[in-house]
Amino acid sequence: MSKFDLTAQSAFNAQRKEDGRPVGETAKFVCPHNDCRTYAVHHWGFVSGLRVDLGSAYGSRHLGEAPVVSMSRCEACGRESIYVGGEIVLPSESDAPPSAADMPTDLVEDYEEARAILPRSPRGSAALLRLVIQKLLPHLGASKKGIDQAIGELVASGKIKTPIQKALDTVRVIGNESVHPGEMNLKDDRETALALFRIINLIIETAITEPKRLEALYASLPKSKLEGIANRDTPRSSDGANP
Repeated sequence: MSKFDLTAQSAFNAQRKEDGRPVGETAKFVCPHNDCRTYAVHHWGFVSGLRVDLGSAYGSRHLGEAPVVSMSRCEACGRESIYVGGEIVLPSESDAPPSAADMPTDLVEDYEEARAILPRSPRGSAALLRLVIQKLLPHLGASKKGIDQAIGELVASGKIKTPIQKALDTVRVIGNESVHPGEMNLKDDRETALALFRIINLIIETAITEPKRLEALYASLPKSKLEGIANRDTPRSSDGANP
């Protein structure tokens, strides 16, 4: 996992704690505020006490058993993120990665819905992402419906290379390989869903974006060079002449 994939929740989970509060002054991770999203130093803190003000007629009182409230302040944007009972609640936007630039349009709606519900339902998010994978396979050249069969078909035809095959098999197996696309796995959690987001974008960037960039670069060569390459690759007759 790249350091730029390290989310606020993941960093909080990894931070050493005492009584549920983060121990240590700082950590580096991607700011969860969507208009920042900077890999930056964050300063940990926590709320040491809570008081409820009920108005002059009722006075105020200290709360009894309250969940631990922690925070992290981003050095890049200067804003805080709030964690209640170990779960990030502010900002409320998803900190899942945005979709790859070349994601097929029929996948975007499901992917964005998976992003939106991640903070509230990691299992639901992961289920949608498996559906995204199912829809992605035909864009890579698969005709079979089952994920396992489609991966095998793509490998046998040479349409995908080993890194993409490994990424697809990781998606198929991660959590529980018996779960069908669109179904929820009781073992799915936030980290599983975040891994699926990253893998889907990796597949798109490797299988769609990079070939497109190479084709554009090739097409930008001077016409004379392209003609020379075409002549070089044209089959020749036994006497050395082009047929």
